[in-house]
Amino acid sequence: MRACVLTILVVLSVTSAARAQEVPDAIRPIAAMVRRGDEAGALAALRALPEETRAHPAVRYLEGRLAERTGALDAAIDALTGGDTLPPAILRDARGRRARLLARRGRCDEAEALLAALERPDAIERAVRAECALVRGDLAGAEAQLAREASADERDVDAFALRMALAEAQLRAGHRDRARDTLRALWLERPEHPDAPRAEEAYVAITGSTIEPSVEERVDRAERLSRALLHDDAVRALEGIARPRDRALAARLLHVRGMALFQSRHAYAEAADVLTQAAALPGPTAVADAFHAARARSRAGDDAGAIRAYRALVRRAPQSDQAAEAEYLAAWLELRLGRRTGARAMERFVSGPRAARAPRLAREGAWQLAIDAFRRARDRRAYLRAAARFEAYARMDADVLVRGRGTYWRARALAEGGDRAGAIAAYRQALHVEPLHWYALLARQRLIALGEEPGSPFAREARGDATETTALALPAEVSLLLALGLDRDARERLRSEERALRAQGDLRQVADAFVRIGDANRAYRLTAQHESLARPALRGERWAWEAAYPRAFESAVSEAARAQRLEPELLWGIMRQESAYDPDALSYADAIGLLQMLPSTASRVARGLGVRFEREMLFVPEWNARLGAAYVRGLVDAHGVPLCFAAFNAGGHRVQEWLERAGARGVELDLFVEEIPFDQTRNYVRRVTTHYAHYLYLRDPSRGWPAIELPERVAPR
Repeated sequence: MRACVLTILVVLSVTSAARAQEVPDAIRPIAAMVRRGDEAGALAALRALPEETRAHPAVRYLEGRLAERTGALDAAIDALTGGDTLPPAILRDARGRRARLLARRGRCDEAEALLAALERPDAIERAVRAECALVRGDLAGAEAQLAREASADERDVDAFALRMALAEAQLRAGHRDRARDTLRALWLERPEHPDAPRAEEAYVAITGSTIEPSVEERVDRAERLSRALLHDDAVRALEGIARPRDRALAARLLHVRGMALFQSRHAYAEAADVLTQAAALPGPTAVADAFHAARARSRAGDDAGAIRAYRALVRRAPQSDQAAEAEYLAAWLELRLGRRTGARAMERFVSGPRAARAPRLAREGAWQLAIDAFRRARDRRAYLRAAARFEAYARMDADVLVRGRGTYWRARALAEGGDRAGAIAAYRQALHVEPLHWYALLARQRLIALGEEPGSPFAREARGDATETTALALPAEVSLLLALGLDRDARERLRSEERALRAQGDLRQVADAFVRIGDANRAYRLTAQHESLARPALRGERWAWEAAYPRAFESAVSEAARAQRLEPELLWGIMRQESAYDPDALSYADAIGLLQMLPSTASRVARGLGVRFEREMLFVPEWNARLGAAYVRGLVDAHGVPLCFAAFNAGGHRVQEWLERAGARGVELDLFVEEIPFDQTRNYVRRVTTHYAHYLYLRDPSRGWPAIELPERVAPR
């Protein structure tokens, strides 16, 4: 159990608490069902309540919300009536929702009467008015309003649907050509929309023929699909196009197709061929195409061909933006292949003019030379030369992944070179580059192995005693939404009030407000860089630690971890890196929710648990944690900590492949992680292990170092 927070929070205003208490006690279990995503069950339970309870304005509002979510629109319209005693923001929301639902049911007179009474209608409400104009036959008004709202393309409005309605208005007004042009433009400009086929179907219904785009329009459409990360669709959109005679158009066609193949991640050999053709034609993307052709060759397994292609690019365009990275990657591949020329090539790059213009690559080049010198060292002098390289690397940037890395590996080289005192001093320095960081954890274990006491993980002490502070009163509507189980709405509402909160209190009070409503994501983002994290989580520093490392959705995560015999801290460590505790997080690869589970993976896990799976379950914290914990359990069993983190990021099959390359005797963990070939996965292991250590530390900060032991060596299992 986490120790009690020493800070005493005194709530001076009882308004929000009183508002929450106004909700009948019978709603509490129903609110819990809403939080679990069981909206149908919650609605059934609510309808089973006594009429007196159901008549409560807040309960009526919740019934309307649940009926809307489950598709019972007429029931939702009825339940969202009245409610004059609700907080103003909730009442405004209820009326706006009711107006939109009335419009969907074709009751536009009632909808427009409600909308006319609303101050400052939002984009959705303005769109409803435009669609109602179409329903009542005001075709000229509908066309003007729909065109205006569609062109605004506001975040909360489906502009595609508005443009479809616009085409309908134009057609009904007798403007057949306008409707045809609207649908054609919509099909071309919004190919990523799930309803895009409807635009072509409507076009065919008007004209009797399919849309016949030009080659340039097909390329534009494919480019839009790629921008929407629909790379396979982009490739299909360009199938069957003969190479145009126009060289500029041919270059663009090959570029868009080649990059779509490259970004699809499963056609690297074909991407290399197409991009090589694109690079041979004049155009603004020729050098970039040559660079990505070389990258594609490497990813397709042709490292030797990639080295030649990178060097050809440097000769062709030595002053280009891509030349520095091409020179670096050619040298890096030579080092990776074990070629004797690799170190000389990297030395030339690091000391050359292109590295001077690319400091990040210069640092990476210096690192590769240092770790290569360490791997090749066989005697004291060679290890001491490697130590000097690591020291120079550590001075190149203040970032912990540079300073901590260089300092730790300098200590390793000194130890291997027989300089025990120098190694101990360097390990102690690595401890405090950043408390509890990956390299600090490794340095601590090395010191213990040398018979040394590592001391405190913190270079600075906690400050003073905890000071009493006053908690900010939550807005009435936020308290009410929480009491009804509408947590997402509560989070959004409080975020909209953050400026007002900051005017009332300091960072500590604002972060506390987000912690109290369960918005771990916002609390974390407010405090992730706070100076208190460099000090022990005691006394006056504890509040910042608890906001920056929140026990997000504690009940759901703890229960899921317990069911899989995992520490909840392990899941929170992954969660911090994956979603920053955002239950609504959605990645370009369709990874969803707190633990960024892919639906395909979650479906497989659900079958193993005997659970019927639906994609939307992953947005519900309880389900995301439960399915994620079951998946992580398998990775821990297969690979242990911390390699389970590498498996979570890159796949267990890749981790096994990397381990098998190391041989049956295995390899030291620190060196294994440095040699992970994917930058993202290497950084992921270091960061998630760091997060995990911070969470374990928070179990009992008075102990100092957390109870985490990393294996010295790793080997295939």
